[in-house]
Amino acid sequence: MALQRAAIDISHLSCRNSLVLLGMANEEALQHTVPYFLESLSRVAVTAGKDAGHSLVGRVVLVAWSQDAMKACQALQATYNHQCVRDAQHTAATGSFVFHDTGFNSLGFAKVKYILNGLSLGHDVVFLDTDIVVMRDPLPYLLVHDADLFGSMEKCMVYNDSLSFNSPEFKSLRKRPPAINIGMLYFKASASVTRCVYNWAWEMRSEVQTRPRLWDQDIFGKVMVKCTAVHGLRFQVLDPRLFQSGCFPGCGCKFFNNEIRPDRIGRFSGGFRKLPAVPERPGVGSGLINLVANHTPPPFDPEPNPGHQSRFILLVQGKCEIPLSPSPMLNAPRND
Repeated sequence: MALQRAAIDISHLSCRNSLVLLGMANEEALQHTVPYFLESLSRVAVTAGKDAGHSLVGRVVLVAWSQDAMKACQALQATYNHQCVRDAQHTAATGSFVFHDTGFNSLGFAKVKYILNGLSLGHDVVFLDTDIVVMRDPLPYLLVHDADLFGSMEKCMVYNDSLSFNSPEFKSLRKRPPAINIGMLYFKASASVTRCVYNWAWEMRSEVQTRPRLWDQDIFGKVMVKCTAVHGLRFQVLDPRLFQSGCFPGCGCKFFNNEIRPDRIGRFSGGFRKLPAVPERPGVGSGLINLVANHTPPPFDPEPNPGHQSRFILLVQGKCEIPLSPSPMLNAPRND
């Protein structure tokens, strides 16, 4: 029922009817990162279609891993109208997890399960980690590109976000697909995509007993490159200038559109030392909050077009110096 309530109509952008936003959280995430995540979603509206004008925060489903987490999720509903559901089967529910420990491994299996839940009901699925800030409605970008799967970039590298890794154009470049970050993923609701997600889960299950340092992100990249090729699917990467990660050097990612050419594809690019300054607007604040409100075109792109005018996603726990006012929004702890 939560997925049905949260589903966003996408019939104006595709031949499919709906899309759901999914995330997951334990008590610690709900105390530290989820409030900022939800605050950012509350400031972004669906831009077109039957749900135009509705805030994205009411369209996200958060899966809680314990009864305490469920209570914390529901407590946040006093401020935000997101959906909360409980995964009673999840046992690694509390505290922080060490990289590659049992709890960390369980996150990967949980993520695949929730993605399959959405796909099996016929919804396109966008899965979001809850340590991100959403700055614009990303749905037109995702659907106009007509990808079957989208992954985020692990590093700031020059790639063409309109080329599938399985296309003759990409293969002719003789370049390897980049490392994929699974902090944001998009899946088209189709039988072939669902089968590839099942393959991801099965490969993880096959390896977990003999490979204690199992990593869902690593296996995702390996499985999806092969599976999408077998089924003729369009597997693409999000433009790293628009979907930016704390794993990038500096703050964000920058390269000019004219650098997206065969000799530069796959090359590393740089980032800003800090976010560009943005003039204040009355009642908005300063720094990143203004950047969200003003949708400022990236200064590194001399020829912005309607689909590439400002960032969609930004990780707030990266290494960059983020100029923030003492606003309750986004004043999150940083892992410098």
